[in-house]
Amino acid sequence: MGRALAAAPMGCGGGGVDVAEAEGGEGTSGGEHGGKYGELLAEVTAFHDVLAPIWHAEEGQVRRDAACENIHVLDGAADDVEAMSVPEGVDENAWHAATDDLMADVDVVAGACEADADDVEAKLSEVHDAFHAIVELVNPEEHEGHEAGESHEDHEGHEGHEAEATEETE
Repeated sequence: MGRALAAAPMGCGGGGVDVAEAEGGEGTSGGEHGGKYGELLAEVTAFHDVLAPIWHAEEGQVRRDAACENIHVLDGAADDVEAMSVPEGVDENAWHAATDDLMADVDVVAGACEADADDVEAKLSEVHDAFHAIVELVNPEEHEGHEAGESHEDHEGHEGHEAEATEETE
């Protein structure tokens, strides 16, 4: 928590994805993703509401720019998830492992942005997967179908993302 992130490089710009609404609390939790995850904790919902417009931005430079331009917002939302008390009914060790993974993955995206690296989208995919691991802990019944190895292609709103991540990591 409270980590200092370097600003995105000058080359990252023009993504046009605004996550400011997510910061205000209204968010998208009842929209494309939130409804299928059931009731989530406020901090987890807020993280989703920051990640969603970035993750669903047009692939390529637009998504990369969106991630880099909004890395501080994403990092702050991840800090809020990490600072939460362990949710009722969730294994404490599993929770801390999942939130540590989320924080580490956000840091990796920040580093990729700072280095103006070509693999920002692949790193963002790891943040997305870490988010889903947290959702699985909080609400496993509502999150069926995102088990390891299952394609995102099978889920509304995730079309093409699994293939993108696979292509970027090969």
